[in-house]
Amino acid sequence: NNIAKIDYEKCRSCGRCAQECPQDVIEDVRRLDKRLKEAA
Repeated sequence: NNIAKIDYEKCRSCGRCAQECPQDVIEDVRRLDKRLKEAA
């Protein structure tokens, strides 16, 4: 179904998934992680 799902239990915020995504649709998780921490 081509829907990206990030397992936040396993995520290390390394950005590898965003770099390797063939469709270039995954946002840089390092920025996402920062925003999630700021919102908490």
